[in-house]
Amino acid sequence: MTKEQFAEKAGFDLNLIERNLQLTPEQRIEEHQSALDLVWQLEEARLTLNEKS
Repeated sequence: MTKEQFAEKAGFDLNLIERNLQLTPEQRIEEHQSALDLVWQLEEARLTLNEKS
């Protein structure tokens, strides 16, 4: 079994890893920040809903 096959069997998305490796560090930081911003927006929405109920 190759390392790639082992990684895929373990559940790693090698396409996603390859895509991220093609990005510059700055682009990866921007994508990470966007994901964090979304998490914070969802958390704020959850808290708002909890306050209303």
